[in-house]
Amino acid sequence: MDSAIHNTEPKSDDIFSNVSVDPNQLPKLEEVEYQPISPKYKAMQLVVTLIVVVLIAVGGTATSLSLQEGQILSWSIMGGAMLLFFTLRTLLVNLGYKWKGYALREKDLIYRSGLIWRKVIIIPFARIQHGELSEGVIERFYGLKKIRVYTAGGSSSDLTIPGLPKERAEQLRKFIMDRVIEEAEEEAAEEVKGSPVDLN
Repeated sequence: MDSAIHNTEPKSDDIFSNVSVDPNQLPKLEEVEYQPISPKYKAMQLVVTLIVVVLIAVGGTATSLSLQEGQILSWSIMGGAMLLFFTLRTLLVNLGYKWKGYALREKDLIYRSGLIWRKVIIIPFARIQHGELSEGVIERFYGLKKIRVYTAGGSSSDLTIPGLPKERAEQLRKFIMDRVIEEAEEEAAEEVKGSPVDLN
């Protein structure tokens, strides 16, 4: 009579292990080699800032001309405010650019950004569902693209890396998706390896 025999004898490789980890031996993020985004991205941000200043100046001028005498806005105050805004924005763009960067590791993707509130996002390739490239009008003029990475169960992107040259963005997306496929295949192989064996 045929019967299904489940091989339940634990193998040495399958024995549960939960060894303590010394926090001092953990890898440091500071040791990760980050790749900078394109310098064109910084130039693009400065141009956008200049456009905003010009629009504010035009709007302020139109408002001043429409006001009655005695209510005209002080050109010195408005000019000083715009100069201050442009100076601060330029400073923030330059400092923020130095911190922005991404890194690829064997199992995950890292992106850091911010200035006052700095953040580092780490997404394992095993969690990534798909990635897409996009570009705006100004980005297209500078030959730049951004890559958006989505994880399973999310409706919005979990990570966005801006300021990438088109060729680099396409290479990065291909690398990420190749790693996603490899991780899925490895996970499937592990599940098959750990499943019970039926002997008839």
